[in-house]
Amino acid sequence: MTDPATHFREVARVLKPGGKYCFRTPNLWHYVPLAARLTPHSIHLKLANRLRGLDDSAHDPWPTVYRANTLPALKKLRSAAGLALLECNLVESEPSYGRSSAFLFFPMMMYERLVNSTDLLRLFRINFQAVFQKP
Repeated sequence: MTDPATHFREVARVLKPGGKYCFRTPNLWHYVPLAARLTPHSIHLKLANRLRGLDDSAHDPWPTVYRANTLPALKKLRSAAGLALLECNLVESEPSYGRSSAFLFFPMMMYERLVNSTDLLRLFRINFQAVFQKP
């Protein structure tokens, strides 16, 4: 989403009062989005599907645009759109980018176990899963 403010305003517009909007977005402070942000999209096109163990029929990775990918950004966007926060969790899942290699998979799995072991490290988990509600 290149303009999240417009996106969340539109969500607020179409929801009925009491309606809920559930979404997932990557956390900018996780190593995968950090790497994606620091590398050109041409690198993503060459490596992303291979690292995830996907075949040539898989869709190309989307261009990275990080504008709603931190807690402060989500809070500002939610508030500006007039939405209430019902829930926001940070979730670390299996290391899909390590599927192609044990050399990558095991360190990534250790990272997953570490950041899921304590809430002190929750800000380094890969995904925000949130529920906003129209009052």
